[in-house]
Amino acid sequence: MTIMWGDKIRHAYWNYLSGMVAYCPPRLTARRMAKLRKLIWNDNAFWGDLIYRHGGGSTDPATMPPEVLEHCVSNFYGMLSAFAVERGVMRP
Repeated sequence: MTIMWGDKIRHAYWNYLSGMVAYCPPRLTARRMAKLRKLIWNDNAFWGDLIYRHGGGSTDPATMPPEVLEHCVSNFYGMLSAFAVERGVMRP
């Protein structure tokens, strides 16, 4: 499988967005986030949706306009929550 988004940009997005804990659902604990990170790291669908749809690829998430960043971080935590349930990391 070809990874469309390089480690550098995935690290930038993961580190920045996972640090925005005000948006994080209470059930996505640090332990669950660590498990999810391993599961989604090579998932092109996850990163494509997160990065491409929000104008990334060459954009540092810290430089996004506030309205785009808010939408991006909301999608990030929403997708992680759904992924956690699908993969059995947490119950619905």
